[in-house]
Amino acid sequence: MKLNTGDIVNFHPIIGGAVGSTGHIIQEIQYAPNDFGCDVAWVSGKCGCVALAALSSAGSGYNDHQYLDQTHTARGGSRRSNAPLDASDFLRWLRIGLVKREIAINGSYTAVHSVKEGLFLLKPAIFKQYLIEKGIDQDLHEQLSNEFRKLKIHTTNADGNSSHTYWVETKFKGAKPLNGWVIPFTEIYGNAPRPPFNPNLSRSQGNGSSTVRLQTR
Repeated sequence: MKLNTGDIVNFHPIIGGAVGSTGHIIQEIQYAPNDFGCDVAWVSGKCGCVALAALSSAGSGYNDHQYLDQTHTARGGSRRSNAPLDASDFLRWLRIGLVKREIAINGSYTAVHSVKEGLFLLKPAIFKQYLIEKGIDQDLHEQLSNEFRKLKIHTTNADGNSSHTYWVETKFKGAKPLNGWVIPFTEIYGNAPRPPFNPNLSRSQGNGSSTVRLQTR
């Protein structure tokens, strides 16, 4: 299965061996020929790059590896489920995770960011993250995204579209667009204090002073 940027993956310390850790998000891929001599990827939770061959889709890993079954069950989650996708449950999971700080925000590899317009949810990463934690095939992220749209809590951009684009300066490829949903802070935090804005994101590409370089690894 071909891996792509934004996929949530397992990491195998020994290529072809058992899973050592899971829940990593692919941030960037560089194919050979390059300075590393093989296809490599930068993923969340790992310093530096790793061999692309050391990664596997976390979506398929739940049925293939005992490690993932044990880890997921230990978190109180269920394994793969055929139950209909519930956008309200996704929103509930998001609220609890952010309020309890179980879901990271504003980091180099996180799927949620605080911006002036509200909370920016990267897609498909945030939906894949939820599906993985619930033990549901991450390939269903588009279906979950469509169900989320029906909640009608997201904001639209100036063109009336649901998808918002922010820009970040990456180490290797310059300005990179990030696409996702924006929801009001009050949907998550109510009247409680809001998280600070992420200064690394800009609404405009190459906006000089307002675009801060994000050091992707």
